[in-house]
Amino acid sequence: MLHKKPLQKNKLSKTKALSETKSAIKQRLYNERRKQQNLQKDNKKENRRNYMNNYRKRIRADLTSTPKSDEGIPFSNRMDKARSIKKLKQALPITPNKRAAVLSAYVDCNRILKSPGVKKFHDSFEESVEKMAIRNIQDVITSVKHKRNGEAKAALNILTSSVSGENISDRKRATKSLANILGVNSRTLQKGKKNRTKVLHSEHSSFLYTTRKTRSDALTERTKRIVHDFWLQSNVSRPTNNKNDIKRVRISPNVYSSHSCYILEKTQTEVFLQFKNEYPDEKIGQRAFEKCKPYFVRTAQFKDKVTCCCRQHVEMRSLFKSCMQFRKRLLSREGSSEVKLYESLSELVDDTLCTRSANTHQHKISCLDRLCSECGVCKFSMLPGELDESDVQISWERYEYKNVKVKGDKMIRKLVLVRKSSSPAEMFQYLKKLLETFPAHQFRAYWQSKQMKSLVENLPIGHCVTVHDFSENYKCTEQNEIQSSYFQKLEVSLHVTILHRHSVLEYDGKDSTAEEPNIVTEQFFVISPDQKHDHHYTHCVQNLVSEYLKSINCEISVMHEFTDGCSSQYKSRHCMGDVSYSCSDFGYATILRNYFETSHARGPQDAAGGFIKKQADLAVIRGTHVIQSSSDLFDYAQSNLSTTADSSKCSRRIFRYVDSVNRDRDRNFLPVKENRKIHQVRSFDDGEIFVRKLSCYSCQSCIVGNYSTCMNDAQLGTYNKIKMVKESEHNDSDADSNNDEGVDDETNICDFVSNGTIFAVKADDTDCPYYILRASKDPIILRKTATDKWGASYHQGNKVIHGYYFNTIDNNPFKLKLLKRIPAIVPALSVIYICSEVDIDDNGLINLNESLHGRILRCLDHE
Repeated sequence: MLHKKPLQKNKLSKTKALSETKSAIKQRLYNERRKQQNLQKDNKKENRRNYMNNYRKRIRADLTSTPKSDEGIPFSNRMDKARSIKKLKQALPITPNKRAAVLSAYVDCNRILKSPGVKKFHDSFEESVEKMAIRNIQDVITSVKHKRNGEAKAALNILTSSVSGENISDRKRATKSLANILGVNSRTLQKGKKNRTKVLHSEHSSFLYTTRKTRSDALTERTKRIVHDFWLQSNVSRPTNNKNDIKRVRISPNVYSSHSCYILEKTQTEVFLQFKNEYPDEKIGQRAFEKCKPYFVRTAQFKDKVTCCCRQHVEMRSLFKSCMQFRKRLLSREGSSEVKLYESLSELVDDTLCTRSANTHQHKISCLDRLCSECGVCKFSMLPGELDESDVQISWERYEYKNVKVKGDKMIRKLVLVRKSSSPAEMFQYLKKLLETFPAHQFRAYWQSKQMKSLVENLPIGHCVTVHDFSENYKCTEQNEIQSSYFQKLEVSLHVTILHRHSVLEYDGKDSTAEEPNIVTEQFFVISPDQKHDHHYTHCVQNLVSEYLKSINCEISVMHEFTDGCSSQYKSRHCMGDVSYSCSDFGYATILRNYFETSHARGPQDAAGGFIKKQADLAVIRGTHVIQSSSDLFDYAQSNLSTTADSSKCSRRIFRYVDSVNRDRDRNFLPVKENRKIHQVRSFDDGEIFVRKLSCYSCQSCIVGNYSTCMNDAQLGTYNKIKMVKESEHNDSDADSNNDEGVDDETNICDFVSNGTIFAVKADDTDCPYYILRASKDPIILRKTATDKWGASYHQGNKVIHGYYFNTIDNNPFKLKLLKRIPAIVPALSVIYICSEVDIDDNGLINLNESLHGRILRCLDHE
């Protein structure tokens, strides 16, 4: 026994040592988890067993219970119903289609449909959630629509606004049906639509969208409102010039808020620093400040630049804004009500004109031209402070001609925007000066565009409308461009013509008749390496268009052309002379050329030319094509851009290539009086045209060609006949008359010009009706074609004078300086006055006076 005790002690100590190992601890944990899992399984089995026992008890209770007395349920219990359904399934066909057909035919029986069970089944099926919701809305509207308190009206407005979404309000029938269902008038739903629009398209909705983006515990509502309004200040952001530039955001499911976009005039950091200077007590960081920015305010981008704007409109709007801001400050100080603070420029223009005609809803031409004695700029009344010529300086902007140095010492005269600082009287007097011509200019721009749209919509059979324009030259680029190629890009000339004609059955697949007209729109491009855009190039384009129309068997008797007022391309005396010979050149019965108002000729033709150049640049950047010449551009465009998208209004694109333009034509003519005021030219016979100050396609007579019975003659004036005389014919007649035995007593004024004579010549410029020159030679008759440094060309046989122009100094029309480095050539017949009393000093300066200026203008009036 004494020997066993130590053995037992050692055995216990050994067991205790083993229980502390990792494997023993892991085994004990595993055993405990197994016990818990087994316990959970036993509990689940017990719960399942209890559930099934309870379920069986309920089934037995249902089978043994008495049948329910509900009407329409013929079964005594559920088992009876199950057995009947089982018998029906066994009797029906096996295939699903036949089963459905048999059941459908059986249920459609009138006796079956009248049974209470089927009727109750249909009623419960049609009782949908939507109908219950509409029923609830009906109940609320019925209870509040006859009440007159504010809460009832607010509830009615909320309900009508909620159900007047785009799915209902855009459909007239749906609106009427919904009004009948809800028991209200259709006008009530229309009012709801207006309320909905106010909520979703207002400044308040944009502010709510901004407040949702920030933390509610970070900024107060007052601070958010201050920041929101600060971003919209005139010195921080401004609206874009594009009315279609709209920003749209989602504020809730299927609910959107929209607003016109604003462009920042400075960086966001500068805006934040300006805010901190004006509101130093507002504690807000830059990131939180930027988060409170309205969603429609964005930074300026390159696409926001607007080009080819009208000088008169840009200058007038800027000046009107400056004048009204100054007037607003005056009225706030003085509190006078004698003058009106105009909200828009059109409101100011209307106040200086007579009321519009009741028939045409337009102002009279005499009022627009400021020839009416009952209206005028005198109706624009001003405050005494606006006529102040004291030392008070205000800042405003206007356009002025400035001498700009380019490429060395060469000086050019350029129109630039100048910021002025002068007295209020000078600014308001300049506004009144612009008001003299602005209404007529605005009306001509609107009228000419309207006439083209009217003509295209009512185009007679056998007539065609073309819109001509030179696109900006395409500059050839390369994917991997070396330095010399970057600074010396080859340019390609691109002329665009938009064609509107009646469809041809053989070519377009659809015929066009007077009863069912089908107008086809095409884009016609002429690509050429010739970069001289003159009337010879335009004549070449006209010839290509005529050949294309003949090739597709499109018989055109009357051609209507619409162009801009560029003098060298479409509106000079040579261009009008070309129109007089166009019928014999192209085979038309009549051709009419209509001119858009100055700086208002932008349209689809500009977009068409830009599309071609953009696609060509993308092809070069992608590396799919190499375009290094005009022929490369033509090949790429013809093979890849001839077809258009199905959604496009343009049917196809036609491309033509011209290697060189024929300029050896005897088509130089004598000047046409006041050709800048002409907006329509109609061919009559070779060398004869009819001109009109404005086009007319609003009356049916002018559309069909009965121009003598125009209904708008009283408003637009009548046609004037002009004889176009070629310069060569005129010079030949002068030479013949000089060779006669009897010398004509009447001597041309150009015969008094000699070397060193200072004289005035007629100019085709509305801003400057004449130019002053100094002759460097006696008048001569050219033996060959000559071109001066200003780009003017004259053919053999023309009588010309070589000399140098004078240019104004500091925009002073009576102080001029001789431009000695740029020789000029002018027609001898353009001389209108010899300035014999003018002396020139050693620096080439001359001084005119008002008396001499008036005599030159009187000579122009007698031309």
